[in-house]
Amino acid sequence: MKVDNPEYKTVSKEEALQDFLLRLDHYAQRYQPIDEELESEYSFIKIFRAGEKITIHKHEGRIQSRIVHYLMSLHINPRTIYFTQVCELY
Repeated sequence: MKVDNPEYKTVSKEEALQDFLLRLDHYAQRYQPIDEELESEYSFIKIFRAGEKITIHKHEGRIQSRIVHYLMSLHINPRTIYFTQVCELY
C-alpha cells in the first residue's frame, strides 16, 4: 500500500493512511471520465477496478498494442503461481 512509501517514513501509519485517502478524494473531485460517444475521435484505454474490466477504444499501431498488452497482463492482487518440471521416464 502507499503508506509504506518513503515519503511516509516519518509519520504513523494512521497519518499516512489519512493523507492517502485525502489524495484519493482530491483526485476523485477533479477526475472527468472520457465519454465514449461525445469524444469518439480519441484513442483511449479505460481500466475499471484494477483490471476487472478494460475498455479499449480506437486501438491501432504497434506502440498502442504493446501498451494494451502490458496493461492487460498486470496483476496487482496476490496470487499463487505453480511451477512444474517435466521429466521423461525411460
